[in-house]
Amino acid sequence: MSPGSVTISATSEGQSGSASLSVTAVPPVPVASVNVALAASSRNPGQTTQATATTRDANNNVLTG
Repeated sequence: MSPGSVTISATSEGQSGSASLSVTAVPPVPVASVNVALAASSRNPGQTTQATATTRDANNNVLTG
């Protein structure tokens, strides 16, 4: 869903109605910390390894997306 306005209309059994809906953008939550975990494989110069990063907000909640 993206920011904007819409009017929703419906008709049933001769009755109709409508409602307006406005969607506003929510500002992004600032990242307070980033934790990077490396895979448990040996890490020698020139080798690659898998890494996983987890971002958290100021309340220690994991941020997604």
